[in-house]
Amino acid sequence: GQGEYILFHGNLSVPENIRSFLFLYDHVFSNISHRVIVAGKDPSSEIKRKVSQSGHLELISNPDEQEMFDMVMNAQINVIHSFQPTGVKLKLLTALFAGRFCIANDHALANTGLDQLCMIANNPEEYINLINSLMDSKITEEDIMARRIGLKGTYSNGLNAVRLMQFIW
Repeated sequence: GQGEYILFHGNLSVPENIRSFLFLYDHVFSNISHRVIVAGKDPSSEIKRKVSQSGHLELISNPDEQEMFDMVMNAQINVIHSFQPTGVKLKLLTALFAGRFCIANDHALANTGLDQLCMIANNPEEYINLINSLMDSKITEEDIMARRIGLKGTYSNGLNAVRLMQFIW
């Protein structure tokens, strides 16, 4: 299937996620025309201001667990970004278990063993090129099966990880 939007999600009040959003907004999202949903807990005033300035970004504040899961599942692309290698992020596992395409940078993937399951972008140009390419792509059953096999090998208790989403929001 194919989704209609790009999703950036997380706790939008923590400095790391605010910084990642501002980087993506300034260098990636402002240079594409695709619809972008920014969703998560307690968005900062800076995030609210930036989203309100853009015609193709939409902010969903404090979605419940089911809404968040549905957004991850229905997004064409889940964008994950980090400025520091902090280990496995629950939003990364959620995107891989439930979503279609996932674009992440090396810091977000560091020491996770999930590099093969994501598209990797480490600069704005790479993010933009991957987004523009993947928005017109369909994820296949083969892609989904390969991802499930890869996740099962590394994260055999993945279903519980997805259920832990409630702790993010």
